[in-house]
Amino acid sequence: MIRRSIDGTSKKSLAIVLAVCMLIAVGVVAASAVNVSEGEQAAEPVGDGGITVHYYCEQGTPTIYYWNSLPTNMVTNYPGPAMTSEGNGKYRYSFSNVTKINMLFVVNGKQSPELSRTTGEWWYKNNKWYDHDPDEITEWDRTDLREDSFTLSLPPVFMTATPATTFTAGTTQRRTIPKATRHGAATSRA
Repeated sequence: MIRRSIDGTSKKSLAIVLAVCMLIAVGVVAASAVNVSEGEQAAEPVGDGGITVHYYCEQGTPTIYYWNSLPTNMVTNYPGPAMTSEGNGKYRYSFSNVTKINMLFVVNGKQSPELSRTTGEWWYKNNKWYDHDPDEITEWDRTDLREDSFTLSLPPVFMTATPATTFTAGTTQRRTIPKATRHGAATSRA
């Protein structure tokens, strides 16, 4: 005897359909993971195991003094090697097979503060590090609040004053003090 669910399909046929769907999904995932043909080599990720620093300088050609790198210690003599010009006051220096390094930039005998970077590509401009070229306009640099702004509308509240008379005990003085009464949507009546 086969039991049927409310919509008329059996549990057994539903299990078979689910099993087939799982097999198809596993096959698609396995096929998409193998995308390198025979004889070709997959490219390594950019910046894997290295550090590239870019430095903005308009006072002359900077040198880079570095020390305390990981995984193997690399050192240089002060003031360090000259950086490679990229044009327009931009300079570059790359460290291969390095995951962390301490450095400072030296320009005309003046040095930057001691700095440190980890794996990746970095830009240093106006004493600040960036993970992208700060001179390139990117979507996250633009700020236009017109699309994200909103208007807060509150119902109007009006105040009216009605005189109230107060008497001071023990005297015949009478003083009239205006009493504020609130009108509008925020008024509650007891």
